[in-house]
Amino acid sequence: MQALFRLHGQGPVDEGDSAYVQARQRLPRARLGKALDSTAQVADARAGSGGQLRGRPVKVVDGSTVQLADTPKNQAQLKKGDILLGDRAYGEYTTVAGLPRQGVDVVARLHQRRKVDFRKARRLGKKDGLFQWSKGYQQSEILSATEWALLPAQITVRILRFTATIRGCRARRVTLVTTLLDPQLYPASALIDLYARRWRLELCLRDLKTTMGMEELRCKTPDMAEKELLAYLVAHNLIRCVIAEAVARYAVDLERVSFKGSVDALRQYSEAIGKARNRKMRCLLWEDLLLSLARDLVRLRPNRLEPRAVKRRPKPYPLLNQPRRRFKETSHRNRHWKGRPRNYRSLN
Repeated sequence: MQALFRLHGQGPVDEGDSAYVQARQRLPRARLGKALDSTAQVADARAGSGGQLRGRPVKVVDGSTVQLADTPKNQAQLKKGDILLGDRAYGEYTTVAGLPRQGVDVVARLHQRRKVDFRKARRLGKKDGLFQWSKGYQQSEILSATEWALLPAQITVRILRFTATIRGCRARRVTLVTTLLDPQLYPASALIDLYARRWRLELCLRDLKTTMGMEELRCKTPDMAEKELLAYLVAHNLIRCVIAEAVARYAVDLERVSFKGSVDALRQYSEAIGKARNRKMRCLLWEDLLLSLARDLVRLRPNRLEPRAVKRRPKPYPLLNQPRRRFKETSHRNRHWKGRPRNYRSLN
């Protein structure tokens, strides 16, 4: 802020952050939610119809977490006609039976506790058939008694199985469950291709948490943490809008535009646009930004191996799982030194 004010010929500003904190607390959550909805709609409109199946929007879902500050207090997006695409956590009875009542269909990987015998199915194709599922006797822990009673006692689901081949890995058998029962309208090949898109959400979560720094929220209360989360999502949608505009302008593949490169370019060009003397120069810089995004394409890497592993070893220190005033630090956890013991005095 000091640099920004100096750039515009103003004097230094007060370094205290009390006014900023108070203003942020007064920021209405509803306004951030409205901004999130608006930016999502604009991004969808600019991206086109690539994320649809038979003209129906596909909403990809996955579970993730972020870290909050260790304070004591910190301990309905779907619409009718949507298709929910998820992993094993969504391939169970409560989701598959409950969402169609709202006009939402489901495509998910079958829950690991469900066993499938295709000899008992009404056959639709090879490893593709209709099954009857019955509601269990034990109430689901995530539903109230009223919600559990409203679920149908029996439903018809479609289950299909295919083999996924990934370069450098053994072939993996994948079983999908879906409420899209018509094999003519929704052939098995289309559902298999659709499920392959679920990995894009993993990359989107990486963009949010790693590239944009959302992995650890800094606000101290649940209300402010929710506002911070919404602000991150709004910023993410705005970046996606810029990417979609570059894609529409230069007719490149949306899936290949680098998000990390787009964030870096947008930061640099924003500073240059802010220093521009006239509107003509600002427009010229904006066009250069769009061209830069369109040129920064990720190479085609079909069946690229993406292991769930970290590159760097974690530090051998204990977790700070208590407030600092109550935490008791233990002695060094390594039992043996390699070579001669270290001379602590010489290190000070």
